[in-house]
Amino acid sequence: MKKIQLATLALALALAACHQQPAQPSASGVWQLQSSQIDFSYLVPGSLQYLDLSEAGTAGAYGGVAAANLRSCPKVPYQAGRGSLTLKFGPSYEKNYLLEVAGDTLTLKDTDGQRATFERVSEVPAEAECQTIAFASGPVEVHLGVKGNSNLTSDGAQLWLADEGGNVYPIDPATGRLGTPQLLTGGGYSAIQTMQGGDFWATELAGRMSTIKRMRLGGSEQDSIDTRVDLSHELTIFGAAYGTRLWLAGQNPNTDQSELLEINSDANPNQLIAVHPLDFWIDKLTIHQGRLWGLLTFVGWGENQIVELDTANDTIARGYVLPVLEEGASYRGLTSLGGKLYLLADYGDAYAIYSVTP
Repeated sequence: MKKIQLATLALALALAACHQQPAQPSASGVWQLQSSQIDFSYLVPGSLQYLDLSEAGTAGAYGGVAAANLRSCPKVPYQAGRGSLTLKFGPSYEKNYLLEVAGDTLTLKDTDGQRATFERVSEVPAEAECQTIAFASGPVEVHLGVKGNSNLTSDGAQLWLADEGGNVYPIDPATGRLGTPQLLTGGGYSAIQTMQGGDFWATELAGRMSTIKRMRLGGSEQDSIDTRVDLSHELTIFGAAYGTRLWLAGQNPNTDQSELLEINSDANPNQLIAVHPLDFWIDKLTIHQGRLWGLLTFVGWGENQIVELDTANDTIARGYVLPVLEEGASYRGLTSLGGKLYLLADYGDAYAIYSVTP
């Protein structure tokens, strides 16, 4: 009797094993994109090259714009289940894919039936990695309601910020202490971007933002550049920096092209020297140790960079990924002072200043 029971149990176990689903191959590892119908521009600017699923819960995406020497390496929370992959971009936004692994091939399919195929590789190559940079100082809290779209600026001795009322404040970068507010303008054009000879070049959040004005403390206008009328080359201005030239970064509203305008602002009338088309977007500009630098904020995928610009070739000479701020915070200002680059961070209900030393 006991032998019959044992034989019956062995048969039952064998039959159960036959009906078990075969184990799915693991998606863990590094995958190089081979072909894609899926648009991954929400994940990296330009083109996706590698997807690293080696770390449980955090996917590394690697890509960028090769022609511009722009690298992007965001980290994205993910979940991988049986036959599915979900990339998460905050509490209310995610991307869902059907996932299939066959040997060294990984295939993703989106809800529209578009496919992307990856091949397994041993690691992300060094040339695809991004350089990172750590804070040298900060956070230094700043208790001020900062003017929308304005930059953090410097006169070479101290930092400056503008408020919503048309005033500007000198700031001690070590303590965040505000100096005496001074009137810049009682009307518009108080979103300060850069300084020239003690004056502030400022824009305004109105119209197509194609005009920038040079304002002196007390409210007197020293110069004005309407890019459409004065330069015959309209630009929606995002940021500006002055060195030996005035540089404007923004978008050509007629072509949607990202551009830098190089201007001789000492000439009368102002002279457009060159138009520099770019394959990436710049939010703010500054001159640091004689070189033009930009702040890049990739809102969609939560990665922020500072880059040194090669204006001879309209590319990036070098770039650094900035530390990730807490959810909901963003970088919105960049300037140079005393050999350091200073960054303004917006936390929604407060502001803070950090420094880095590239």
